[in-house]
Amino acid sequence: MKQFSHDNKGASALEYGIIAALIAVAIMVAVNSVGYQTILRFHDVIACIDDIPGPCPPGPPPPP
Repeated sequence: MKQFSHDNKGASALEYGIIAALIAVAIMVAVNSVGYQTILRFHDVIACIDDIPGPCPPGPPPPP
C-alpha cells in the first residue's frame, strides 16, 4: 500500500488533463467571441447595402 502513496504518475496525468481542459475552454471562448463579432460585422454590411442608396459610411475602428 505504501508504494501507491508515493507514486505520482496519476497525479501528473490528472494535472495535464486539467491543463488541457482549461486550454480547450479558452479556445472555445475565443472562437465563439470572434465568430460573434464576424456575424455582427456581416449584419452591418448587409444593413448598409440594403438601406443606404449611396456609399456606406466607415464602420467603427477595430478594438485594441
